[in-house]
Amino acid sequence: MKNTILGYTLMVMALITLYFTYVTTSSIVYYSSQICEDVCNANASACPHEDYIPPQTYLGITISTLLGALGFYLLLTSPSLKLKKQLAKLNPDEKKVFGLIKKSGNAIFQSEIIKETGFSKSKVTRILDSLEAKGLIERKRRGMTNLIIAK
Repeated sequence: MKNTILGYTLMVMALITLYFTYVTTSSIVYYSSQICEDVCNANASACPHEDYIPPQTYLGITISTLLGALGFYLLLTSPSLKLKKQLAKLNPDEKKVFGLIKKSGNAIFQSEIIKETGFSKSKVTRILDSLEAKGLIERKRRGMTNLIIAK
C-alpha cells in the first residue's frame, strides 16, 4: 500500500515539476524576446536570441520524466496490484475460502472453514495447500487444528 501512495505522489510531483518548467521556460523566452527587441536591430536578419531554449528546460523535463517513471514503476510493483492479479487466478473454491479468511479478520481456524463452506476436510486441506503455495496464507498449528492467517 505504501508503494502505491508513493507512486501516485511521485507522479503528481512529476506533473508539478513539468508545469513549473513550462512556466519558467515561457517567462525566460518572453523576457529574452523583449531584450532582443531592445538590443538587436529590428532589421537584423538573424537574432542570437531567436529559437533559444534555456538549459533549465532540459533539466526540468529530465527530472519530471525520472519522477514519473519511478512513480509508474512503484505503481506496477505495488503489493496490492500483485495481490489482485493473484486473486484473479484463483478458482471459485479458493476464492470462497480466501474470502472467508479475509471476512473473518484475516485469521480463522481450519475447522471453522470446514463448517462455513461445507467442504470436506481433505478438500479444505488441498485448497489451503494451494493458497499457501501461492503465498496468500500461512498456517500455524494450534492444538488439534490450524490457525489460518492471510498474509
